[in-house]
Amino acid sequence: MSATIADERDWLADVVDELAARACADLRVVFDGAGVPPVPSRRRAVQVLFSPAGVTADDVIVDLVKGTPIDRPVVVATNDLALRER
Repeated sequence: MSATIADERDWLADVVDELAARACADLRVVFDGAGVPPVPSRRRAVQVLFSPAGVTADDVIVDLVKGTPIDRPVVVATNDLALRER
């Protein structure tokens, strides 16, 4: 049986949650969320965000980075080439 996109999102968020807990880091995972109903997070160390309708996850990530104080280190992990160029 093949995993659904929701299963894949949950798996990734769980892995990042474990990493955040071990590293004592402030980590966020952002997914494209058009049509995804909000669900309470069971994760403690990672913040899972879904973009609102009409907004891409890339745009949410860019806004998060722009809103971060200049003296705070930020790392964005992505395989999206267009986002890397922004």
